[in-house]
Amino acid sequence: MAKNIDIKGLALRVIAVIAYLTGAYAILGPDTTALFSAGDFLTLAVGTGLLSAASLIKRGTEPLTARATLSAIRGKALLAGAYASIILLTVYLRGQIAPGAITLRELFSQVRPFLYAVPIYILLPGEDEGGDRRQAAKKETQKEPLTRREIEIVALIREGLTNAEIGERLFISEYTVKKHVYNIFVKLGINHRAELRAENSTE
Repeated sequence: MAKNIDIKGLALRVIAVIAYLTGAYAILGPDTTALFSAGDFLTLAVGTGLLSAASLIKRGTEPLTARATLSAIRGKALLAGAYASIILLTVYLRGQIAPGAITLRELFSQVRPFLYAVPIYILLPGEDEGGDRRQAAKKETQKEPLTRREIEIVALIREGLTNAEIGERLFISEYTVKKHVYNIFVKLGINHRAELRAENSTE
């Protein structure tokens, strides 16, 4: 389980959250009442829960994994925060008769649900994270097997024969050998003939 945790990615996300919170604190100043609101956090939690549940229900019979659940919470938290903040900001602005009376701190205090959602979005992993690793593993299992001719050529390469010598041995052109060698490299995921010889020496 621990092997599946991307320590570097998690550390970067934590650093990003710390930087984000530091920036928010610098803008809002030491007035913690402008930063923290239990009501706004509860609004975000309820909205995120409802949107996440709806998203997961839409998956139908698709298997529900922990990563899928976290990914749903991650995305819907940002959406719920945006919705709640738009409503609060609209109500606030409509109640302001004199535009000059609006301060940056007051504006930020109206979008607290969204501000709370951003760290959640940063910290939680997305469902597609690690997709490259899974795709590589998938390709690994779906590699085409070597043909009989390619197996013969692999054996001759391990004997140290050149393409021209292999062509003479198998009664095929050097160009055809090169094509087979290229296909072998692709299927085995290697780049040099030496890698084939190295595998042979370890067997």
